Amino acid sequence: MAAIPRRLQEAYEAIGAPILILLACLIPVSDAVASTGGAQVIAGCLALVIVVAVALTPYLNNAATALIMAPIAADLAYGSGLSPIPS
Repeated sequence: MAAIPRRLQEAYEAIGAPILILLACLIPVSDAVASTGGAQVIAGCLALVIVVAVALTPYLNNAATALIMAPIAADLAYGSGLSPIPS
């Protein structure tokens, strides 16, 4: 088994446990928003999506906000006839 490069090891050590726990806990929330149809409801109004993202940012880190908002933004793209996958 190869050793982890020193810089990568330092990066892993720099990530705090609370951040990892927060992200791990919000992955099911993100999935629930997508699977319950919540993403479709919220995607009906782009202004609401922006307001929710702005409102969440002071309380959650950027990655957590992205996990919550990603399925909503993807559904908004599909509803607009666009692909959410960057080309």
